[in-house]
Amino acid sequence: MAGQKQFDKPVGVTAVLPMYPNVVQVVTLKDSPINSFQDLKGKKVSVGSPGSGILATNEVILKTLGLSMEDILPQYLSFGETTDAFRDGSIDAAIVNTAAPAPWIVDLETTHPVKFIPLTSEEIRKFTAEPYYVEAVIEKDAYKSLDADIPTFAVWITLVCQPDLSEDAVYNVVKAIFENGEN
Repeated sequence: MAGQKQFDKPVGVTAVLPMYPNVVQVVTLKDSPINSFQDLKGKKVSVGSPGSGILATNEVILKTLGLSMEDILPQYLSFGETTDAFRDGSIDAAIVNTAAPAPWIVDLETTHPVKFIPLTSEEIRKFTAEPYYVEAVIEKDAYKSLDADIPTFAVWITLVCQPDLSEDAVYNVVKAIFENGEN
């Protein structure tokens, strides 16, 4: 298959550079009765496209916070499909992990006020005990629907490489990122 390399044995990777935090955002419409993570039970929740990293992460999030895919009515939707599903009333909420502001949420806000569900300190601590999760906030300036920061957590998107990549090649990639990146 084009673009895919088959391996005879597991291949390790080396972390090179943390790029940006993917912020966990639990979103619903402003008039929704959903006010906590546990309120998702029995609701139609967009959890990401089949095979996506968002879906895999959401399975971990649900399990860690005491729910499972069987406790919700999972909807396997892309970002664009999630926006449409909110607009036509076919979902109750979405769990996404992406940078904030997320363009699809900004688009949704043009027609529907949204509400972000804050995670409790206890819920956040269940994740931040692991080194790849960090406390985070969705800053009130990220979305027009917010009037306060929303506590949550994030996972760092990290640039990785094969362990045998030369130090010079890794250096040149990192240098190019720093010299040409916005931040």
